[in-house]
Amino acid sequence: MTLITPFILGIFLFLLPLLFLPITADFYDFNKQILLFATTLILFLVWLITIIRTQKFSLRLSLFDLPLFIICLVFIISTILVSPYKVGALLSPLGTLTILTTSFLFFLLNQNEEESASWRNKKDYFILSLVASGTIIAIITLVYATSIPSFFPIAFLKAPNFTPLGTPLFAFTFLLLPLSYLTARLIKKPAPGTLVPFLIILGAVFLLGSSLLKNGLNVLPYAFGLDILQKVLQNPASLLLGVGPSNFLAAFTLGKPIAINFTPYWNTFFFSSSSFIFTLATETGIITTLSWLILSLLSLFAFKKTGGESRLLFIPLFISLLIHIFTLTSISLFIYTIVLLSLISPKKTLFTISLKRLGYFSLLFLILPLIVLFVLSVLLGRLYLGEIYFKKSLDFLPQNKGQEVYNYQRKAISTNPFIDRYHYAFSQTNLALANSLAGLPAGQAGKIDKTGQDQQNITRLVQQSVNSGRIAVSLNRTNVANWTNLAGIYNSIIKFAGGAKGWAITSYKQAILLNPLDPQPRLSLGGVYYSLKNYDESIKFFKEAISLKPDWANAHYNLSAALAQKEKYQEAIEEMKTVLKLVSKNSPEYQKAQSELERLTDLSQASKK
Repeated sequence: MTLITPFILGIFLFLLPLLFLPITADFYDFNKQILLFATTLILFLVWLITIIRTQKFSLRLSLFDLPLFIICLVFIISTILVSPYKVGALLSPLGTLTILTTSFLFFLLNQNEEESASWRNKKDYFILSLVASGTIIAIITLVYATSIPSFFPIAFLKAPNFTPLGTPLFAFTFLLLPLSYLTARLIKKPAPGTLVPFLIILGAVFLLGSSLLKNGLNVLPYAFGLDILQKVLQNPASLLLGVGPSNFLAAFTLGKPIAINFTPYWNTFFFSSSSFIFTLATETGIITTLSWLILSLLSLFAFKKTGGESRLLFIPLFISLLIHIFTLTSISLFIYTIVLLSLISPKKTLFTISLKRLGYFSLLFLILPLIVLFVLSVLLGRLYLGEIYFKKSLDFLPQNKGQEVYNYQRKAISTNPFIDRYHYAFSQTNLALANSLAGLPAGQAGKIDKTGQDQQNITRLVQQSVNSGRIAVSLNRTNVANWTNLAGIYNSIIKFAGGAKGWAITSYKQAILLNPLDPQPRLSLGGVYYSLKNYDESIKFFKEAISLKPDWANAHYNLSAALAQKEKYQEAIEEMKTVLKLVSKNSPEYQKAQSELERLTDLSQASKK
C-alpha cells in the first residue's frame, strides 16, 4: 500500500480534470464521477488487502474528520427526508454520492503511516499531477485562442470555449491551484523546470480571465442567490436540512425575486446558486455550511503546525477554499480540495487491533466487502450503460432518425428507469413520432383521420408520450420543466383526446405554483384557454403574465388577440401599440404587429358604424 496507493492517487488526480468522453450525454462531470467511484473502490480494495497481509487493523483520524462526517451525515439525512428526487440527489456532480465517496477517499488516504515514505510519495504525486494536468489544460486553452480548432474533424472540439473541465469558469478556477503553487515555488527557489509550466498556465489564466470578464460568468447574481437563501432559511426545517441535495432548481423557481424578470436571466433556470457555499446552504442547510466553514478555519490551525516544503501546499488549498466561498466549484476542484486537506492534516492513530488470532476468519474482512464492491460495480455499470444509450439517442436526433432515437431511449429507460430526463425526452420523442405519422407539425397533434395500423401506432405513441411525461413528473415533482412538458403534451392532443384539456390546465397550474414569478406558464395557460375559446380566462392569465414582465412583447400580442375576440378593440389596439414599442423596427415581428394593428383599427372603425 505504501507504494501502490500514492501511484493510484497520482494517476487519478492527473486524469480527473482532463477526462471527458463523448459517449455519454454529459461529456465531463459524469465521467469524472465514475472515475472517482472506480478509484475509491480500488483504493478500498488495496486497503483491505493490506489489512489481511499485515494482519492488523489501525484507525487513524485527522483534524478534519468531524466536520466532514457531519457534512456527510446531513447530506444523507437531507436526501432521505427532504429531497423530492432522491436519484438526482445521489447522482448529481456534487450530490450525495460524490460527497460521501470523496469523504471516504479522504478517510482511506489518512490510513497510511504519515512518517512512512507513503505520505511523501502522495505529496509528490499530488504536486506532479496538479502541475502536469494544469499545464495540459493551459496548453489546450492557448490552442483554442488560435484558429487551429476550426480544422478539427469532430464538431464539439470546434467549440471556441471547449475545455476538458466543461466550462471556462471551471478551467479558470482550477488553473489557479497550480498557478498559485508554482508562484510560491518560484518565489522560494526559482528553477527552469518550474518557470516553463508557470508561464504556460499564467498565459491561460490571463486568457480565460479576460474572456470571463468580457462574456460574463453566466452565474446567478449574488443578490438573487442571497435572496433565495434567505427565503429557504426562514423555514425551520430548511434551516437545518435545506431543500435537499441537488434540488436548488426548486428553491430557485419558488424563491427567486421578481426583479429577475427585468434582467437577461428572466427565462433562465439555474441549477446552482451564486457560489458553492450558497448552494450548500440552500440545499443542505446551515449545519453543513457551518461545518464547511469550520473545516476551512481548521486548515489555518493545520498551517501553524506544518513547516518546511509542505507549507507550499497550503497556498493552493487556501485559494481553493476561497473559490468555494465566492463562486461555483467543479467536481475536480472539490476533489482536489479534499485530497489537499488529507495531505496537510495532522493525524493520529486512535487504535490498532491485531487480527492474527482470527486466523482464516480475517478473510471476512475481504470477502464481505468484495461482495459489496461487486454489487456497486454492477450498479455503476448499469448507470453508465444507460447514459451511453441516451447519448446515442441524442446523436440520432439531428439526423432525423426517429426510430433509432426511440429505440435507444427505450434501452436507456429499461437500463435505468429512475432518471427523469430519460422519460422527459422519451415523451417528446413519442409525441414527435405520432405527429410525423399523422402528417402534422411537431406539437400540433389533432384529430386522427388515418385508419388501420397507422392509427393504432399513433394512438400507442400518444399514450406512451403521456405516460412518460407522467413518470417524469412522478420521479421529480418539484421540477417545473417536467410539469410544463406534461402540460404541453396534453395541450397538443386536446383535439385528439377530449379529456386532455383538463389535464393540460391542471399541469400548467401546478407549474405556476412551482414557479410563481415566471410569466411563461401563465402565458401558456392563457394560450390553452384561448384555444378553447374561453377568452375571459385567457385575458386573465395574459394580464398576469404582463404584470410579472411588462416588457414582454409576446404577452402583449397575445392579450391583444384575446381582447379582439371579445370585441374590445380599443384595448386590443393599445396592447398592439405596446408591442410595437417593445420590438425592433427592423424585425419581422414589427411588420407582423404593424399589420395586426391596421387590421384591429379597421375592425374598431367597422364596429362603430
